[in-house]
Amino acid sequence: MKIILLQDVKNLGKKYDIKEVSDGYARNFLLPKKLAEIATARVIKELNLRGETLKNKKSELDKALEKTAEELKNKEFNFYVEAEGEKTFGSVQKDNIKNEVEKFLHFLPEDLKRQIIGKIKIKLEKPLKTLGAHSVSVKLPNNIEFKIAVTVNRIAL
Repeated sequence: MKIILLQDVKNLGKKYDIKEVSDGYARNFLLPKKLAEIATARVIKELNLRGETLKNKKSELDKALEKTAEELKNKEFNFYVEAEGEKTFGSVQKDNIKNEVEKFLHFLPEDLKRQIIGKIKIKLEKPLKTLGAHSVSVKLPNNIEFKIAVTVNRIAL
């Protein structure tokens, strides 16, 4: 019997794979547990359409990731902390930088923006506690990595 897997099944295949299995295995195990469904012509056609849609969405996301990297590359973000002399009374952390980067993504459509926001990784060893310019790495999926400039400025007490 020809079936389409609805979930990954150990020693059989991955989700949406089309497999040939014995009738008993399909009727007694895979179908009752909703791990698979019978591969009719209609279901195969729907699966192909769904695959095309997913491929198009992935292509859109890839283009948006590249555009995001291009727009943010070498961009400068300013932060302000209280300081007296060279001593700072605060720091700039990953979350602060990520929030500012997210605000800058206004050029993306809302659905892509939401997807990308969840995937932004700021590479920062420790919070920035010194005044001045710092170079910070930002990592996106598809091995896209670039630098942004983060400047920590003084707010006088």
